[in-house]
Amino acid sequence: MGLIQLLGRLLPSPEVLLLMLAAMALCTLCEVRWPARTGEKPDKSLNIAIGLVFMLLQATFGVAIGPVVTLAVNAAGGGLITLPSAGWGVVVGIAVFCLAMDLGDYLFHRAQHAWPVLWAMHSLHHSDPAFGATTAVRHFWFEPMLKAMTTYLAIGLLFKAAPTILLTWAVLSYYNFISHSNVRIGWGGASWLINSPQYHRMHHSVLPEHLNCNFASVFPIFDVIAGSYHKPNADEYPPTGIDTGERPASIIEALCWPLRARLATLGPATRA
Repeated sequence: MGLIQLLGRLLPSPEVLLLMLAAMALCTLCEVRWPARTGEKPDKSLNIAIGLVFMLLQATFGVAIGPVVTLAVNAAGGGLITLPSAGWGVVVGIAVFCLAMDLGDYLFHRAQHAWPVLWAMHSLHHSDPAFGATTAVRHFWFEPMLKAMTTYLAIGLLFKAAPTILLTWAVLSYYNFISHSNVRIGWGGASWLINSPQYHRMHHSVLPEHLNCNFASVFPIFDVIAGSYHKPNADEYPPTGIDTGERPASIIEALCWPLRARLATLGPATRA
């Protein structure tokens, strides 16, 4: 598969956008039928609006998706280690690449909670008081470009991966809609193997006892190794949000989220 063809598959084409919306809709239906928490007022419309802007910027800049960055860096000569791509070796290649990408996501996520400038952006994602499938697309628009210039660039320089491997990770990324769903799924004693809606809810919890836990995107083993693993109790489904209670009131406020305090100090004439 050539560079242009793979870019066409990975970038947010109308088909990919429809697939994203279908995955989000399916998870939302499951939330209605089997909710983990009830009585909350979700920001579904605002989340979808934020997500559409997010996807539009991805399509415009093209650097926001991990596999695309890897592909571009590999095409430019990067990739110290060539992952196997034939026979059963491709399974090893997929496993190594997916673990590397998830480790990159984990480290970047830890930085988002540790560095104020990154938290100023990432807090938009956590500001949703009704954790659910649409929360998965509630991100500040500049974050994917930062990821592309750091973790995704590093992985592209380290690994040379075949299109099959890149497409596998692209498909696996849709698991985020499941892990953000407001449903009673926790995997019990296997919670350390793969992320679940209950496991990730602990990360979004507004309760102090859940501070800085369960950062993993797909594989919680990184939380186990780093000491940030919190095994949920059977009926542990805490409320979510940020401790200040802040949340965007409009798509404009979401797009300007890190500057909201500064904008609030300006008078109407100055803002105009």
